[in-house]
Amino acid sequence: MGVCAFAILAMLLKWSAPSVREDPNEVLFYLLFCLLCVTLTQILLMFAGISLRDDVVKRDNRAAEAVVAGVTLGATLCAGGANVGEGPGFEVVLLCAALSIGSLLFSWVLIAHLAGAADRITIERDLSVGMLTGGWLAGIGMAFAAGVAGDWISLSATLRDFARYAFPVFGANLLFSLILARVKRGRPSRGRLLLYGTAALLLAVTGGVYARFVWNAR
Repeated sequence: MGVCAFAILAMLLKWSAPSVREDPNEVLFYLLFCLLCVTLTQILLMFAGISLRDDVVKRDNRAAEAVVAGVTLGATLCAGGANVGEGPGFEVVLLCAALSIGSLLFSWVLIAHLAGAADRITIERDLSVGMLTGGWLAGIGMAFAAGVAGDWISLSATLRDFARYAFPVFGANLLFSLILARVKRGRPSRGRLLLYGTAALLLAVTGGVYARFVWNAR
């Protein structure tokens, strides 16, 4: 959460509206709001199949830890992206944060059911699946963040732009789920872990590249 706080603070001080970044009280308010969003995301993830408390802390499940880390990073970027640009007030930030984080959690639910990822991570402790899923969720978190970032024009414009750029991500979720379901079961060797770790990093980077494309297009 310390890393999350630092990242959000950097985004607020660099890209938020001038009325926010020039007022320390406003910066503190939105920083706390964003951290609350990240915490709520972790809580909602528990109801969607993976618990930070039970799977990571109590059972020391490294596969679940990778997914929680990916979701936490993705939610951090989504909450921070909701603060980027000019807007009429807090209600706009709340809407954009809910839209992007909701899409991130929906993506996990989709992957969990289509690829059977939840059971493979929580029951089988499949670290390969956990790392790939964590990297993927971090990457699409960046994409969703870029989809809500920017100056506010209207509700319809925001929803239209987000749907336009998020639709390919949801399509990619289906493809990723099919690929993930074919990942070999069993305890991975050190070489396979290195391979899947590199693949997870590439997935996150790919999400960042797409986020950059979305930002430039908007």
